[in-house]
Amino acid sequence: MENKKLTIFQGGIIFSVTEALFLIFSLLHIFDNFLISGAVGEIGIILLPSVIFIIVLKVDIKKNLRIKKIGAVNSLIIVVTMLFSIPISLVASYISVILVNLIFKNNIIADIPIPQNFPELLLSIIVIGFIAAVSEEIFFRGVLFSSVEKLGVKKSFIIISVLFALFHFNFEKAIGVFILSLIICYIVYRTNSVLAGILAHFTNNATVLIISFISVKLLPKDMNSAQSITDIAHQNISIIIFTIIGLGFIALICSFAIIGLMNILKNRTEDSKIQYKQQGIINKKAFISFVPGLLIMSGVYIHLLLKYIAN
Repeated sequence: MENKKLTIFQGGIIFSVTEALFLIFSLLHIFDNFLISGAVGEIGIILLPSVIFIIVLKVDIKKNLRIKKIGAVNSLIIVVTMLFSIPISLVASYISVILVNLIFKNNIIADIPIPQNFPELLLSIIVIGFIAAVSEEIFFRGVLFSSVEKLGVKKSFIIISVLFALFHFNFEKAIGVFILSLIICYIVYRTNSVLAGILAHFTNNATVLIISFISVKLLPKDMNSAQSITDIAHQNISIIIFTIIGLGFIALICSFAIIGLMNILKNRTEDSKIQYKQQGIINKKAFISFVPGLLIMSGVYIHLLLKYIAN
């Protein structure tokens, strides 16, 4: 391979092309079934372009995608860490729903359909859990992470997590997704393995699906996910405050647990972590390739903003 690592400019090209393909695919509405559409979108729009670009650019696949074993103990640490991260994401989403409702007086929840039976749950775990985890991790924590890692640990974490949060096109979930991304970035950084990111991502998505499925079975039949989310913003202020304090306390405990687990992972991965070769000066022109993708993202968010205002 001539070029061992992707450059920032190359990462931006891949990002912009992926965003353009994602927009076209979304506008075409080819598939009515959410799971089929999701599987085709994740594989065909997010995963394949990244792989094709890596092959065309003749860069080292293993080096850029960080294909490396993580071990049984590290895997267990990652799984437990992601389980503890879910309450933190829940608090962030709960607060975001309240804030969005205060600003726009309404909430437009573009959420995934909740499985209604066991076969649907299994299919959802395959598509939303496994396929989404593989595709998005290879794209974000593989390709894009490799292209911007020369900026240093903090900057690369923030850039990838901001792009990852924005890519979900959801005001209510943006903060929670950003926090989850930071945790996954750290896991990939310490293990130097995209497989660790895939495991973390899969654990989060699959667990949320299972919890949602169980919740639907326990809730009264006349309630659905959209109603329960909408009702959050219309609760009594004292109930909202009490809920935030209660969830915040749980999130705080979970945060301490995550810090402890990450310290254990840190001690176990000192020799395997990503060795950053930070450059002193980064050419600003290198980021020009990200502009088309960011403009597409901005357009989608403006459209979403107008929908909130109109409703």
